[in-house]
Amino acid sequence: MSITSQDVTYFDLSKNTNSLGLSVNNLESSISGDFSKNIRLKGLSATRSSFINLDLTKNIDLTNVSVELGGLHNVDLKNRNNQKIIKAEFLHNLGLECVQVDDVYYANSQPNWTLDSGIFSEDCSGYWGASSTAKLYQIKVVNELIEEEVKRTERFFLFKIFYF
Repeated sequence: MSITSQDVTYFDLSKNTNSLGLSVNNLESSISGDFSKNIRLKGLSATRSSFINLDLTKNIDLTNVSVELGGLHNVDLKNRNNQKIIKAEFLHNLGLECVQVDDVYYANSQPNWTLDSGIFSEDCSGYWGASSTAKLYQIKVVNELIEEEVKRTERFFLFKIFYF
């Protein structure tokens, strides 16, 4: 299932009991990702989506999770089944300080488990809730820079198409 829209502020998949792979892109509203009722969620991919909190503790069938270019602050991946996860990727989420996992040694030893900010930890309670106004402002500025870069790239490709 794919959700791609700037107008979506809330979606409820709690009634879905089937196995599910979900792609969420370009959501501008700040939303929390609570997939606790979707225990058969196998994959989650989110690019340029404004997830702030992501709770994947009940998703024991999860094999892939990738959240990039967003405003993610908190991820709870402590689902008692991290060994099943092939890929866990959290890139370009400047507010992210900690991803809570079952076993920090396992998470750090996996080649397809990547963070470009923050740490993997078995207890993130000291990190969560510590976001300041300055961090939120920093995230807003970076998101605006990313949007400008995307627009500039789109203009370049349009120029290339029309003039070459």
